[in-house]
Amino acid sequence: MHHQRRQFGKQATGLFLLPFLLTLHAPARAQVPDLGIGASLHGKLVLPADNVWNQDISQLPVDPNSVTLLTSIGLATGLHPNFGAPINGIPNGIPYIVVPATQARVPVTFQFWNESDPGPYPIPANSPIEGGPNDTGDRHSLIIDRDNWKLYELYSAYPAPDFLSWTAGSGALFNLNSNGLRPQGWTSADAAGLPIFPGLVRYDEVSEQHAINHALRFTVQRTRRGFVFPARHYASANTSSSLPPMGMRVRLKASFNVAGFPGTVQIILNAMKKYGMIVADNGSNWYVTGAPDNRWNDAALHTLNQVHGSDFEVIKMGLVTSDQLTVPSNLSAVGGNGSVNLTWSPTANAATYTVSSARNPGGPYTVVKSGIAGASTVDSGLLPGTTYYYVVTGVSGDHQSFESAEASATTAVTDFSIAAAPASQTVVQGASAAYAVTTTAIGGFVGTASLACAGLPAGSAAAFAPTTITGSGSSNLTVTTGAATVPGTYPLTISATSGSLVHQAGVTLVVTAAAAPDFSLAANPISQTVVQGSAGGYNVTVTGSGGFAGAVGFAAAGLPAGATAAFAPLSVVGSGTAVLTITTGAATPVGTYPITLTGTSGALSHQLVITLVVTAKVNGITLVSITIDKTQVQGYTWPTATVTLSATPSGPVVVHMTSSDPAHAVVSDLTLWSASKGLQIPTYPVTQSTLITITASLNGVVKTATFTIVP
Repeated sequence: MHHQRRQFGKQATGLFLLPFLLTLHAPARAQVPDLGIGASLHGKLVLPADNVWNQDISQLPVDPNSVTLLTSIGLATGLHPNFGAPINGIPNGIPYIVVPATQARVPVTFQFWNESDPGPYPIPANSPIEGGPNDTGDRHSLIIDRDNWKLYELYSAYPAPDFLSWTAGSGALFNLNSNGLRPQGWTSADAAGLPIFPGLVRYDEVSEQHAINHALRFTVQRTRRGFVFPARHYASANTSSSLPPMGMRVRLKASFNVAGFPGTVQIILNAMKKYGMIVADNGSNWYVTGAPDNRWNDAALHTLNQVHGSDFEVIKMGLVTSDQLTVPSNLSAVGGNGSVNLTWSPTANAATYTVSSARNPGGPYTVVKSGIAGASTVDSGLLPGTTYYYVVTGVSGDHQSFESAEASATTAVTDFSIAAAPASQTVVQGASAAYAVTTTAIGGFVGTASLACAGLPAGSAAAFAPTTITGSGSSNLTVTTGAATVPGTYPLTISATSGSLVHQAGVTLVVTAAAAPDFSLAANPISQTVVQGSAGGYNVTVTGSGGFAGAVGFAAAGLPAGATAAFAPLSVVGSGTAVLTITTGAATPVGTYPITLTGTSGALSHQLVITLVVTAKVNGITLVSITIDKTQVQGYTWPTATVTLSATPSGPVVVHMTSSDPAHAVVSDLTLWSASKGLQIPTYPVTQSTLITITASLNGVVKTATFTIVP
């Protein structure tokens, strides 16, 4: 419904003028609005900081049709403050009331119900009405729910006698935490389909914040049949391009000197320079809208009359939305891998098309492609598995059609996963740990993922080979610690990033303290047997650890009398082997000796015990062996025992022979004087197997042999 309405402000009489003292009105509770009619917001921002109402437009370019548009409003016409102190008890301006979340909701019946947000609305019985309860004008009523931060606005509001229900021409609900717009083509309590409250000049912000940080709302007598962002509705039948569309924004020229104006007015004029004013309704030309307050100084406000239309410039407008162009139809959206294919039916009077998208149904929409010559396009670079909502408009010159019916599509779920193994690695300071990193494509994912590792301990570094993985694949991660890396357990986060897709895998790195440089000793053999006057050798091995590179010197302790030890080489550097030779003397006592070997390198010292066995030597003669030769003759065995010595002895070798036959325990004791002597052993008839044991001894050296006599 495109309805027209006019708004003519009331002229202030100058009654009840109050001095304006900025310093007397400090906020009681910063950022927490008060409750009640005309309550202070204490600096709380209306709408998000990035909302178009809060946008600094001081540097934006000027519209090329600026002078023509301003001429239609009146270059010589002065501004008029359509607000101020009450006039004969009637509020002068558009009043508002702040209520708590507990305010009771009441039903509202709307004339333009198809473009109104349904009730109930939190309207208290004392909700003020523009012009007072008996006014027949626009009768705006604005209610702010402080706790839910929502704005309810009514146009042509009339309460029932009991205030338990209301009727209105139209009504709109705005979430003051959102940048959402009205549906395209919908009115609000304002003809432009905009909220009224964000554009009001309010006494609390002028007196407490000493600044107005948003655009202002103003009216013009004649508007065009069209609107520009952020407006959503027009209220005119005139298609002339010389007339301003709803939503047109103007700003006071930067060169305009505000120095001669009262302080209150300077604040208002500076806001017009930085944030500008937006055409919001049909009404008297250059009427600036504000909230009534009995503290306004009307005489000061009316100095705004000295500011004329020629002191402004129009901010460059975007496309003007109107019904002069046919709305594209049959918009179709089909999701793909990271993209959506869009097609629609072309229109006869559109030169190009603009496609806009949103993440929520109904918008707000953002232009994704413009200047499209045909009736199709592809929106690419999208998130996987995400639903996008689209509209298309036809464009010709500086006009665009209304938005098409919305179409939506969900992109394919193309993604990838990441894994790393092993889950944990333990290394000593200065060493490296390796992990295998793998990615697995999901839904045909063919993107390239860049790899990174976070959480590394100080003094360490990570390297991937390769540094990226395309689709499914693997990479080797090497984490190298430093010698000074602090021992501890470190959770590492491995990230793979491909466009907007980011996935992570966690592993653990355990760093232990590096072993101090050291060495160990070993010997082979561990025991040696030598005859008096001879030598025995041992291989002494040094094995370094912890990066040991010192020189190890050797010593041997516990040697028997008359024995000496010699190492070759005298020392070993790092790891290596030295030969220890122990030489006994002819008089070295016979016995078993534990020898302590000591290896020393600086403050490091380690020991090892080896064994030396020294045996006797008599004039250099030793007993070598006993061999038995047996001959069987007529049932008798005639054995011969041969005792072999290393040389001719200087004394007797005693041969002792025993038998297992109890009757002949000792068969014979003989003595030998030659180095090798065959000795016939007397035997006797036996009736059972008999074990004969022969032992030969020479100065404590004993050899033993046995044989059996059988019957």
